[in-house]
Order: sequence, then C-alpha cells, then structure tokens
Amino acid sequence: MPKYDRRRIAPGQFFVLLICLFLSCYFAYHTIKGKHGLEARISLNEHAFSLERRLTDLEAVRTRLEQDISHMTRDNIDRDMLDEKARELLGYARPGEEILLLD
Repeated sequence: MPKYDRRRIAPGQFFVLLICLFLSCYFAYHTIKGKHGLEARISLNEHAFSLERRLTDLEAVRTRLEQDISHMTRDNIDRDMLDEKARELLGYARPGEEILLLD
C-alpha cells in the first residue's frame, strides 16, 4: 500500500483551488468596480448630495417667488412692489427721473 504524502497536491485538488481563486478574484473585482459596487455607490451618494443641495436652492427660490406673488394678489396689492417689478421688467421710469445704467 503506497504511503500518502500530505505535501503533494493531486491534480484535481489543484484544479479546484484554481477555480476557487478565480471566483474569489471575480467577485472581489465586481464588489469594487461592478455596476452595484462600492465605486458606483460612492458616485450615487455624491450625485444625491448635489441634487439635495440643488433642491434646497430651488425651494428657497420658490419661497421668495411665493412671497412676491402674495404681495401682488388682487386683495393685497403692494404698490411699491408692483412699481419696482414694472420698472425692473419693463424698463419704465417716471418723467424727470435720472437713470444710471450699470454694466
């Protein structure tokens, strides 16, 4: 009966070891670089952060516009606001006023 040498790897065991190593490398690569990997997650988090910042800015603009509209409703007309917007948007001025044009 032949003596079994523990240090020697059978060809079948070597093939299984090689497949396991390949699969480990494959899954490790896709964990980092894959479509749903760590780099994609970081990119999505950065994009979400920039969208949240943009949303905050747009909400501030909306609030300001709603306040401007509330000053110009039919029941509550703020004549100074109306005069300011007409001058700004339409370029109107009263006779005798001096206008400074800034670049």
